[in-house]
Amino acid sequence: MARWRVIIDGPKSASFNMAADAFLFEQAETHSPDPVLRLYAWDRPSITIGHHQRLERAVDRQKLGETPVVRRITGGRALLHDDGEITYAIAGDFRRHPMLGDTLAASYRLIAEAIIRFYQALGRPAEMAYRDDPVLLSGGGGFQKGCFASVSRFEITADGRKLAASSQRRG
Repeated sequence: MARWRVIIDGPKSASFNMAADAFLFEQAETHSPDPVLRLYAWDRPSITIGHHQRLERAVDRQKLGETPVVRRITGGRALLHDDGEITYAIAGDFRRHPMLGDTLAASYRLIAEAIIRFYQALGRPAEMAYRDDPVLLSGGGGFQKGCFASVSRFEITADGRKLAASSQRRG
């Protein structure tokens, strides 16, 4: 069984958090023999947008004021990160570590199962979505809906609401 490296970071800026995730991803592809779990927080409300999103369709910059907006190395849609949130990143070479899942779907399922066990250990209800709910891709004014506007397969829900989201990138 592989050893995991665990990094627990306190609140950091959006730019730092995304740069750290990118660094860990690069290291996983080239140097790191062990998978890494990074848990972190945000020093102020911040928005991340998916790797392939167009900024002008993802957020209305005029309404955001000084809220930082940064791009993730993973996919997905715009997401507001706020106080009290715990964010995770997992970086590892899935070819060397089968426990990361050999497909995107397998990875999503394995990660969701672990997060659900965590919620349940805290006494909180949580379950896995097994199908995609219809996604309304366009919001008002031509902006795309945010990440929590819909539920995708293997995301975590409770009482019909999305609790946690995941996005991935494979090298």
